[in-house]
Amino acid sequence: MSGLVTGSFWTLGAVFAKRSMPEISDVSLFIAAAIIGGAVAQYPVGLLSDRFGRPRILVALSSLSVAVCALLALATERVVLLGLVTVFGAVAMPMYALALATVIDKARSGEFVLVGTSVLLLNATGAALAPLFIGPLMDAASVSMLWWSLALTSGLIGFYIFVHRSDRENVAPEEQTPFNMAAPEIAPTAFELDPRGPDSMEEVIEPAVERPAFDDSHAGAQADKA
Repeated sequence: MSGLVTGSFWTLGAVFAKRSMPEISDVSLFIAAAIIGGAVAQYPVGLLSDRFGRPRILVALSSLSVAVCALLALATERVVLLGLVTVFGAVAMPMYALALATVIDKARSGEFVLVGTSVLLLNATGAALAPLFIGPLMDAASVSMLWWSLALTSGLIGFYIFVHRSDRENVAPEEQTPFNMAAPEIAPTAFELDPRGPDSMEEVIEPAVERPAFDDSHAGAQADKA
């Protein structure tokens, strides 16, 4: 669901800006404003999720996203659009990171890579599919359908999490892994941030299933035959 929201914006946000704002340079400002809002909000949102719990913060972010998207659909002034899209970036962009963190909190030791790649694939699937449906709506009705669609999607995210907020599997704030700023280095360094990973990158991780022993005599016979 977060992929539907962010993927639609990255694909169609420039189209909305081009049709709704007077200058072509405003398109760059529009996209940059969302990026700045998302970047600034990452750290405080992460800290709040550590203190109050990720589901609560996700509900708050999705609710704010509904309101901001509705205002963007109705706004016409250039300055207002730029201000609102900055707020949209701040409330919508962190939702994927919090969703991933919520799953990681519930995952068992050794499932970090499996869970992380699965959530990334689901997010990418939503990001790829959403524009195929929202784009035709924008052509058939108006460009504001982008924001009405994102408001609806954000509302569904908040409703689902709100309904399941009392799930016994939800991790209490004091049991969550403390929030860490993601380093911009290569992937192996990023994996070291997970406290349940191996103590050293050179440490051998035992496979889930033992492979059968290699038969040296059979290999030698095959080589002699060749």
